[in-house]
Amino acid sequence: SNYKSTLLSILEGRNVRAVYDVACASGIDSIMLVEEGYDVSSSDAEENMVARAVNEKERRVVGGDARFANWRVGWGDWLDLVDGAKVEHPEGGYDAIICIGNSFTTLPDFEGEGKTHRRALTNFKDLLKPGGVL
Repeated sequence: SNYKSTLLSILEGRNVRAVYDVACASGIDSIMLVEEGYDVSSSDAEENMVARAVNEKERRVVGGDARFANWRVGWGDWLDLVDGAKVEHPEGGYDAIICIGNSFTTLPDFEGEGKTHRRALTNFKDLLKPGGVL
């Protein structure tokens, strides 16, 4: 699809290997990236979505698809991703962080004046390697 080729072109053009999908939902974008050979971590703040992604990972691993054995999936809140996420982050950070779709727009500005959104973006930045892609 055009979406897939555009995303892969961006990642390939920046020599990305380690990707963090911070709004993975059921894991559809993460699955695509694992299938393409990326080292993927995924989180979502909705427990039911994390459960669906974990179930999909397990289904694929049990089915013999070894590419999914190292896919890290867990709960994560954008306001505490560095220390609070239930996903092990790679040492040195990520080459790219993706937040696909309209997920970011659903984050309420709890603090006002865009402070909550800036805090989430700062957390994304803190997990990126220098020169990483958001």
